[in-house]
Amino acid sequence: MAVRKKHLFDWPQQELGAYGQALGHPARVQILEVLSMRGRCSFADLSERIPLATTTVAFHCQKLKSLGWMELCSLDNGEAGYRLSKEAVQDAVGAIQLFCMRLMLDAA
Repeated sequence: MAVRKKHLFDWPQQELGAYGQALGHPARVQILEVLSMRGRCSFADLSERIPLATTTVAFHCQKLKSLGWMELCSLDNGEAGYRLSKEAVQDAVGAIQLFCMRLMLDAA
């Protein structure tokens, strides 16, 4: 059994790793783009727009939900749907910008 060693890294490193995980597959990037453009949509709508099997799209949606990048919402027809978590995106932008600025300053 593998031993998790995530606790050996500080919080900013863990946070940046989670952002990398969210953006680490083209399907997840495309799901986020669809949610950004459409605002809210059903899983059926998402799975029609992603060129993968429905179960694979479900896996990637679950991963994005667990990382906080997308959240459940109610659609106009009363059904459950998904939307992009703007707060998660804002947090990611801030953390990634800060990290990149630190790298550039340290490399100078």
